[in-house]
Amino acid sequence: MNPLSIIVCGTPRSGSYYLLDLMHRYGLPMGDEWLTPFHQGSRKWQYGQKSSLPYIEYLRMISDRERRSGLFVLKLLAPQFPEFKRELMAMEAPSETTLSKRIESIFPNPRYIYLTREDKIAQAVSHVKARQTRHWVKRAKNDAADEARPVYSYLAVAKQLADRERNEERWEEFFREERLDVFRIVFDSLLKDPESHMRSLFSWLGIEPLEPVAEKGKPHFRKMADSLNDDWITRFNEDREICDRVQEVPGQEQLESLNISRTSLGTAYEVGGDCRFTVTVSTGNSPPPPFRGLADGTGWLRIVGSLKGEGIEEWFQQELRPHGEGEFQAECVLPTPKAPGPSSLKLVVSDRLLDHPAVWKQRGLEHRVEFVHAGPRGECRKLFSDIRDMPNGWQFLPWFGYFLDDKFPWIYHADHEWLFVKNQATENNKYHILDANLGWLEIDPASYPVLLSLKSGKQWRFVSRDKGTRTFQDLESGESFSAETNRPEHLRKLNT
Repeated sequence: MNPLSIIVCGTPRSGSYYLLDLMHRYGLPMGDEWLTPFHQGSRKWQYGQKSSLPYIEYLRMISDRERRSGLFVLKLLAPQFPEFKRELMAMEAPSETTLSKRIESIFPNPRYIYLTREDKIAQAVSHVKARQTRHWVKRAKNDAADEARPVYSYLAVAKQLADRERNEERWEEFFREERLDVFRIVFDSLLKDPESHMRSLFSWLGIEPLEPVAEKGKPHFRKMADSLNDDWITRFNEDREICDRVQEVPGQEQLESLNISRTSLGTAYEVGGDCRFTVTVSTGNSPPPPFRGLADGTGWLRIVGSLKGEGIEEWFQQELRPHGEGEFQAECVLPTPKAPGPSSLKLVVSDRLLDHPAVWKQRGLEHRVEFVHAGPRGECRKLFSDIRDMPNGWQFLPWFGYFLDDKFPWIYHADHEWLFVKNQATENNKYHILDANLGWLEIDPASYPVLLSLKSGKQWRFVSRDKGTRTFQDLESGESFSAETNRPEHLRKLNT
């Protein structure tokens, strides 16, 4: 088969996980956001490349190494496109070379799919909720509830709506300027009739699809939306309807009468945990100003926060609403860094969004907060002193790779899936790990991916993983053998 590169373009929360999983179940390689910092780090480690590998060389690597039978799938979301375009336009090529030709030089025969969502409010709500909970996908076999509890925010949803409009305009500009043939999919229609969409897509690609999805197996991802999403959509529509009738927004003299009177801020928060707190604002002896502004968020009374610390510099905002006589209150969610450490927080009352310098120049409340790893993740750090925090809850050991540790001593490894780790190292600083398919193993950080079987005494080298199968080499005989990754059904057998 001639090489074919499929680039799925879209905006966050447009249904891309569903689409990519559906395409995969019809026979295409599983695509992912290979351009995020996390995926760049994990792919470089997986393929033995230095973290300093240049961006363009990284693109060439994933185009080659993530290609299956000539097919490659890339998910390219709007937040990644500016860097993608900038790096490609800076690569060595004749100055008149267009962006699409530069893309083609790395991704042979590119075909573009553009995924949009008809219900923009539902998409914006989904994004706000995911940012607060830090849960971007729900896998079919994962029944765990979100630890972080999200808080409704009209301002956050309105901002996401505006961002989507701008991002979709940029995508249309890219398609128009490069004169690209684009296959368009609307997520809302895809949900209603996935099979006909896949047949049309594969016909456009010139590829024969495999058997229909109903015969191909169940989806790997579950629907993220629930009754909370519906409630937020209703509240947003109600707020926006009232905003359309707003005649007056607060004046500067009214803002000066407002003061932060108390908060429920603590001194320590768990990284990745529930970081909600309330801020109460007093109007003093002055009449309370209107708290709602215009539909685009202009004029809304709000708390704006700036959080600065090691590895984090983020702002956030949350609207104020009446709370008792002469008071307003906002329920906020504190953004958390990916690693523990101290941070400085500044809160101010405003009628507009402020950048970091502006927040720190305003009159307001300053607070110090310490972010910590507690519970299982804290125990994991006692065992692995050189662990590094990565985005989206992943951890990284330079000698062992990427894994999740929120259920330690069980960890979810990027290559092996579920492993049980004995919570104490041996006297010579080696680790004992239970693999449901291989038994107890001893791992030496100085020699991994070599593994020692504690039952047979044999040494095996981990070679690679392809979907649910791992390949190992017996170092004594030189022969290769396969073992499945450790999935939940294996763990149930292990418990039995």
